[in-house]
Amino acid sequence: MNPEQETPTLVGGIEALVAMRIPQMHTAKAADGKRYRFQAVKLCDWWNRYRAGEQSSRWTEKTLYALEGGGFLVATEHVSQWQGEVSRFEIERYDSDSILDVDQKVLDELRNVIIKETGLKIPLAEIAEDLP
Repeated sequence: MNPEQETPTLVGGIEALVAMRIPQMHTAKAADGKRYRFQAVKLCDWWNRYRAGEQSSRWTEKTLYALEGGGFLVATEHVSQWQGEVSRFEIERYDSDSILDVDQKVLDELRNVIIKETGLKIPLAEIAEDLP
């Protein structure tokens, strides 16, 4: 990288990642039980099914999407395999200016995906320092 070039930012990395992928139709389930369809680019997945090397019977899965019309969506499923306990769902929408309000673990995974797929080196400090 040329020293005169700016250090890539998370937003710049997202733009590069979105440019590499084709928007597709996705479906996510909300807390009200309804399924919502939307056109977006899937950016990354994060989950915590394995803890301390053991597979858990309860975990969280989060998927981050860049919406075609702008902004972001995080679809969350709180999965439970416990008898009598049902999985819960959430959908959260973020405008383009509030991407850093997304869960830090999801942003860390997004950073890893950007580095792996685009070759851009997004500094971890750039993500953490901008968080409230």
